[in-house]
This record gives sequence, structure tokens and C-alpha cells, in this order.
Amino acid sequence: MIRRCFLSLLCVCTSALMLPVVGFADSASKGRVLLTVSGLVGASEGPIEFDRNALRALDWVEVETFTEWTEGKIRFAGPTLSSLLASVQAGGQQILAVALDDYTVLIPVEDAQKHDVFLAMEQDGKVMGVREKGPIWVIYPDRENDAQFRKTHNPKMIWQLSQLTVRP
Repeated sequence: MIRRCFLSLLCVCTSALMLPVVGFADSASKGRVLLTVSGLVGASEGPIEFDRNALRALDWVEVETFTEWTEGKIRFAGPTLSSLLASVQAGGQQILAVALDDYTVLIPVEDAQKHDVFLAMEQDGKVMGVREKGPIWVIYPDRENDAQFRKTHNPKMIWQLSQLTVRP
């Protein structure tokens, strides 16, 4: 009888001690929101927020490419736009992309797969800060010597991305 009471008391005390640890782990696992996705997304009634870990869990790619804003070939890494759109069950035809400074561009949803668009979060192995056009930079991998591709898609390579709204 004493043994049962002791074991019961031990279980209760252990459970009580674990509550703060579990609560702390849950709050610590949710990092700073880097990207908010809203609009025509799944059955969600509100915006869907992504921290670095949630974005890192998507289809991650590393791509060496040129941009008109950098010198030489740069190695960027980040999730594919198509994996992000799939994860939120995007149902529209266009994406309104908004930067931290409220600059906006429209990106056709079909570009995500057609042009292997991705959301660069690292440049040459380093996390991109705001000064490096981060924390997220929409990248259309360059087609060397294709001036028409650059003319069409470079204006959609928004940096300091903070919000995406999927539209009809």
C-alpha cells in the first residue's frame, strides 16, 4: 500500500515538474515569423505563418545562379515556392508578394514550377539578413545569355519578402 502511494505521488510530482518544461519547449519551438501567407489557402480562416524551421522543412534547394544585383555566380539556398504553395494548399492564379518596406509585385502561380522559383534564405552558406536582401529573396534561377528571361522575371525577384497573398 505504501509502495503504491509512493509511486502515485512520484508520478504526480514528476508530471507537475514536467509541465513548465513542456510549455517552454512548445513556445521556444515557434521562432520569429519570417513569412505570412494568406488569401486562397486551404481551409484556413486566417493567415499561415512560417518561421525559419517551418520554411526549412519544405523542399529545400541549393542553386548557383547569377542576379543583376550580385557579382558573379552566387550559391543560394531556400525552399521552393511550389513546395510552399503546396503546403498551404494554394488555390489561386496569382501571388501578391509584399516586402518589409511594402514594395509589392505580382507573381503568377504557374511560375513556381515552370521556372523553379525558390525563396532564398541563405547566400553562400550564410543566413541572409535584411542588409543582404533577406530574410527571404524570391529567386528566378538565371538562364545565362537569355536577356528576355531576365527582362520578364527580374522585376518579380522581390527581396526582404514578408507576405504572400494568393489571389484568383
